[in-house]
Amino acid sequence: MARSNLFSGARLKIKRANKHIDELEAEIADFTKPDFCELFVEPDPTTNRQILKFHQTVPAPESIPLIVGDVFHNLRVALEHAAGRNRPPR
Repeated sequence: MARSNLFSGARLKIKRANKHIDELEAEIADFTKPDFCELFVEPDPTTNRQILKFHQTVPAPESIPLIVGDVFHNLRVALEHAAGRNRPPR
């Protein structure tokens, strides 16, 4: 097998993983716009210290964990290709 083709399957899977990462970054950017949460400070009655609290105002997109799963799947398969597990028999 030619050296340039040796890792072609792995390269394709990594390329696809990068597309998923770009999609994930876009989803996160949309989700984390300035109004996705509220921050406020409350006194802690037991310690007399101020506590910073966070309240999420918009639910996280259901697609985020799916995209993360796709990224990991593609990277795992890329490793399998590189290790020779998905190469055709000689």
